[in-house]
Amino acid sequence: EHCDKTFGLACNRKRHIEGVHMAIRYPCDWPNCTHQSHTKTHLKYHRRRAHTKEWSLECQLCEDQLDIWWGCILPGEMDKHRARKHRVEWKEEKEAYKRNHPHVCCYKKCHNRFGTKVEVERHERKMH
Repeated sequence: EHCDKTFGLACNRKRHIEGVHMAIRYPCDWPNCTHQSHTKTHLKYHRRRAHTKEWSLECQLCEDQLDIWWGCILPGEMDKHRARKHRVEWKEEKEAYKRNHPHVCCYKKCHNRFGTKVEVERHERKMH
């Protein structure tokens, strides 16, 4: 009805339709801020980043090695930061994770890693 895009979860489809096709926006209610987000979650992250400076994660390597503070809200942001700013440590961490999680989901585009065969089998049953 709107487009050919498909979603695994109905809530993601609904969010897509509201944000893209219906152009629903959520305005920031902070004084003098004109920012608008296409989801309530993104608005919450905007407030935390731009106004309240509430961070979920802090980079201990920046503090220990560089004597500076760096923080973020989402785990993916921390991963990108560490890959850019702390390459050696990030690479060592990824290699250790692979060693400790040798069982990989065989489904296309998934590739999640698990510590035991039982865990990967449970994942494949529940998720695919």
